[in-house]
Amino acid sequence: MLAAVFGDTLFDVLKSVHVLFAALWVGGNFALMVAINLAFFSRNPQRQAVILRTTEFIGQRIFIPLALIVVAVGIWMVVRYDNVFDFGNFWVSYGLGAFVLTFILGAGFLGPRSGRAAEEIEAGLDQDAVIRNSVPFRLVALVDTFLLWSVVVVMVVKPT
Repeated sequence: MLAAVFGDTLFDVLKSVHVLFAALWVGGNFALMVAINLAFFSRNPQRQAVILRTTEFIGQRIFIPLALIVVAVGIWMVVRYDNVFDFGNFWVSYGLGAFVLTFILGAGFLGPRSGRAAEEIEAGLDQDAVIRNSVPFRLVALVDTFLLWSVVVVMVVKPT
């Protein structure tokens, strides 16, 4: 364990990259959640459409690469430091499982749904219908946010 913690430059680099990219992913997710909800509370169609288009763009072009880097570096650390980390550790398997779930939620539902919602708004859909149609999207986004937060907690606490 000590070799993976003290004096191992590769470990320090890998862990730093893992934590930094996870922070960008989780922090960006939180910022988008706030922006999305503020846009819908404003009932301003232009603001809603811009935020949804931005969400779609950031999800596809920023969150996906960040998430892939986080999981790849995490796997690299487990494989490289197999005397310290193990895929059988709860916190490792939880992180991988949550990654798969949040990746499916984001790429399979949140990204496409944000694009469709923006199209509905730009087409002039009634604001009451827009708000009503946004509820599943916003709930899934909230679940995704809490899932990411739970991964942070589990990674910090590292329960066995």
